[in-house]
Amino acid sequence: MRVEQNNSAVTYSGNWSNNGMTKHSGSSAALSVDKGSRATFRFTGTAAKWIGFKDGWSGIARVYVDGSYKREVNTYASVDAARAVLYSITGLKSGSHTLTIEVTGRKSSASGGAWIWVDAFEYTSGGTTTTATTTTSLSGKSLKTSGTLSSLT
Repeated sequence: MRVEQNNSAVTYSGNWSNNGMTKHSGSSAALSVDKGSRATFRFTGTAAKWIGFKDGWSGIARVYVDGSYKREVNTYASVDAARAVLYSITGLKSGSHTLTIEVTGRKSSASGGAWIWVDAFEYTSGGTTTTATTTTSLSGKSLKTSGTLSSLT
């Protein structure tokens, strides 16, 4: 499922700006250049992706999952790339998680800036199991069925 950057599941600390361009998912994205600024996505599932924008002015971000540092991501690109998957993680235990993007204020030598873009997030929800009981009337008699329904979304 895709969650836009302005959804209530995404919280921000530090200084972030909004950028409206039709090339972004949902026609807008958040961006920051201020070291220590963070965007945190809260989700329930087993996998997640950070979707962003890459260009000649993009910098380096740190990524954390459930508060644990994972790696740095250099988002610089010589050619603009909208709606790019900048980080993904799979294999998480089904449950509540956070994916945090932190602005480092650093950039590669080729980049003209250190901007970090948050366009959207995607996540895979975990499997759920629901037990259902149904009673149906058939010509004055009752048929009761019970079973387990499993779904992955």
